[in-house]
Amino acid sequence: MPSPVATQRIFTRIAVTPIAGAGTPPFLDMRAYNVFGVAASGTPTELKIVASTVAAGTSPVTVKDYGTSFTLPAGSVYTIECLAEELAQLSAEAGLGDTPLRYVSAVVTGSTAASLIRSEPKAMYDSLT
Repeated sequence: MPSPVATQRIFTRIAVTPIAGAGTPPFLDMRAYNVFGVAASGTPTELKIVASTVAAGTSPVTVKDYGTSFTLPAGSVYTIECLAEELAQLSAEAGLGDTPLRYVSAVVTGSTAASLIRSEPKAMYDSLT
């Protein structure tokens, strides 16, 4: 029988926010995470990661764009991801100073289902003794 001490707590390392249908997905705070990704199924016509300096998502900046080549077979899942370090670099290049790109979201059109995924929490091991 496996020991509870050996538990990896895999699901404490990710935060998944499903998005469905039309509308704007929420902007999520990346302060506590190192990786952000989007997974979309169906046949998307647009898939990109955007970021903003404010939670409302005003004036979003495109961080990564999948492009227009959606040629995988039916039933495939398209993914795109970015690191918190990439957000920091874009913030520095734009001279944002004390208000860096911190809130991320996605633009997903034409997809049957999609999820926003944050992973690798920065303080994952803070409460260990």
